[in-house]
Amino acid sequence: LFSSLFILFLPFDTCSQWHMGFQSWAYTPTHRGFDYFYGYYGSHVDYWSKLGFTGQFSYEFDLHDQASVVTDGDELDEHLSLLLGRKATEVIRGHAGEYPENPLFLYYAMINVHSGTSGLRPSSVDGLGMDAPEEYKELCALGHGLNATEYDQHIGYCALLVMLDEAVADVLCALEESGMSDNTLVVVSSDNGAWGPFPESSTGLRGHKANLTEGGVHAPALLWGPPALIPPAVRGRPYSGLVHVTDWLPTFMRLASGGGWNGPKSGFEVDGLDLWDAIIHPDRDQSPRTEIVHNINLGSGKIIPATSSIQIGMVKLIVGSVNGYSTPVVSMEKGGDFSSCIAFDSARAPQQVNGGVASEGQSSVRRARSGSLRENNRGG
Repeated sequence: LFSSLFILFLPFDTCSQWHMGFQSWAYTPTHRGFDYFYGYYGSHVDYWSKLGFTGQFSYEFDLHDQASVVTDGDELDEHLSLLLGRKATEVIRGHAGEYPENPLFLYYAMINVHSGTSGLRPSSVDGLGMDAPEEYKELCALGHGLNATEYDQHIGYCALLVMLDEAVADVLCALEESGMSDNTLVVVSSDNGAWGPFPESSTGLRGHKANLTEGGVHAPALLWGPPALIPPAVRGRPYSGLVHVTDWLPTFMRLASGGGWNGPKSGFEVDGLDLWDAIIHPDRDQSPRTEIVHNINLGSGKIIPATSSIQIGMVKLIVGSVNGYSTPVVSMEKGGDFSSCIAFDSARAPQQVNGGVASEGQSSVRRARSGSLRENNRGG
C-alpha cells in the first residue's frame, strides 16, 4: 500500500505502532515509503514508560521520532495515547499549512485499547498495564460507583476507551479546522477481536484475539467522509459484505487515482479487491469478495500447531487448531474428509459447533478442502 501510494506522489505519515519488522533499517517506516514516522516499532509499549516487550522478561525503550530515539522530557512524561494523538493532529495541521494543494495519507494506529507492559511500575496495579491519566479514571470510576483509588482493570479499560473516542474526535476536528474534511475518507478499524483476559467483549461471537473463530477475526470498522464520497443514502447503514484487510489497497488506490490505477507497476497480482462500488451502492452492486483465507499454517511440531481457515460466503472451515497458541481442538489427518474439521455457518457465530452446517454448507466445505485451502497460499 505504502509503495503504491508513493507512486501517486501522496505524502504519507505515520504516528503509531509499526510492528512490521525492524531487524534492519530497510524494514522501518521511512525505508518503506513513509515520509515521517513517530511511534514504536514493536507490538506494544507501556503507556507511561514507553518500554516495549522484546522477548521473555526483556523490555527496551521503544519510542522513535524518525530514526532517532525520543529524548524530549515532556514527551517522555506524557501518556502515550495523548502523545500520539497530539502528533497526529500536528501532522494534519502542518500538512494543510505547508502543502494545502497536496493530498495526504496518514496511518494512525492507536495504542488504545491494548495492554501495556505490566509490572514495570507501581501504578500498574491492574496487572495488565492498562493505565490512564487520573482524570479519565475518575470519570469512569463514577460510572462504576467506585472512586479512583479502587482502580481495577475495568476502570482502566473504560478510561482508555474514552481516550480513544477523544482521539478520533480530535482527528476529525483537525481535518475540519484545516479545510481537509470535505475531501477526506477516514477509516477506523480494529485489527482483531477482543482479548480473552481483558474486560472488553466480542459481542457474543465465539473466541477472541488469536482465534480463527468469528470472535477473533470478525472485527468492527467504520468509514466517515463527506457526501461527495459517501452518499447520504448509505450513511449510517451497515455493510454486510465480506472484507479482508488486503482489500484496502485497491479500494484506496481507486479513490486516490480517480479510478486510473491498474495495479502495481511491478506487475505482481494483488490479493485485495476494490470494494468501493459495493460499499456505496449496496443495493445495486454485490461485493466481489466471496471468500477469505484467514490463515494457512501447516504447523511446526508441538510449538506451532496446524492452523488453517477459509471462509466461502457464510461458511467457514477451520483445519487443525482454532488458534496458534494452544493444543489443537480437532485432529487433522492428510487425506481426511471435512468431517474431521470444524465447519460452521459464520452468520450464526455464537452457535458454532462441529459439523453444524447444512447440506449447502457441506458443499462449500468440500470445495474448500479440495481447492482453495490447499492451493491458495495468499491473503492469509
